[in-house]
This record gives sequence, C-alpha cells and structure tokens, in this order.
Amino acid sequence: VEIEHRSVSNFGNYMASDYPHLDVDRVLLIPRISWDGSVNTIVYTFARGAVLCLVPPDMAGKLPEKIEGLVRGMNITRYIAPPGLLACMEPSASPIRHIIS
Repeated sequence: VEIEHRSVSNFGNYMASDYPHLDVDRVLLIPRISWDGSVNTIVYTFARGAVLCLVPPDMAGKLPEKIEGLVRGMNITRYIAPPGLLACMEPSASPIRHIIS
C-alpha cells in the first residue's frame, strides 16, 4: 500500500492534536520497520520528540508471550498496537500511560 506524504503529515497532525504526548514518552514500534503501517508511528513519535523503541529481532515472532516483559523492560509509556496484543498483557501493571489500539 502506497502512502502519500500528505497523508502521513495529516495523520501526524491528527495524532498530535488528539493524542498529545510528552517528549519523555517511549513508544514501542510493533510493526516491522519495513511495513507501511510503521510509518505513521515513526513520524508521530519523532515529530513530537519522543523515543522510538524497536522490538528486538529475536522477540519479533514471540510478541504475544513476550509483550508484557518487553513493555516493562523498555519502560514503554505509549502503547500503539492492535487489540490482540493488548489482550496479552495487564496494562495497569505496566508503565503505560496512554493506549491507542
């Protein structure tokens, strides 16, 4: 799927206005960096000065069972991920302050 530059900019502006965050936020990039779906998370995170955390390659295929430990270990404060992964963890027991799912 091709994403136009204007669409990325518009999405980033929308996310910033409806889901503002602090420059101390840490966002976990769930989709592979080569996937178009990662573009919005990357742009949104960097444009706001937050920290983008990448899933280690050895954990990529094990996310459902590793997501909770990964979120805690990386001190993720903003969770942008599909609902299926959210069901694999207990958000109240983590450093997450905002969930976008």
